[in-house]
Amino acid sequence: MKLIEYEIAKNCGKLQGQIDCLSKSLTSLEASVEQLKIENHFLKKRLKSFGESLNELRLSVADLKSKTD
Repeated sequence: MKLIEYEIAKNCGKLQGQIDCLSKSLTSLEASVEQLKIENHFLKKRLKSFGESLNELRLSVADLKSKTD
């Protein structure tokens, strides 16, 4: 009976260690997701600004082309 109790306690200890490891991994992944959300936000802003600049360039080229025609 003592051997069974020992094995159960040992397995519980192993499981608790695995749970702790998974918890740390989850916390790290959550932090990474938050960082990616922040980076995504700023990349969207940069892309929007680039798109607006590109549109202005197209309008300028069209304007110059109409003046030379």
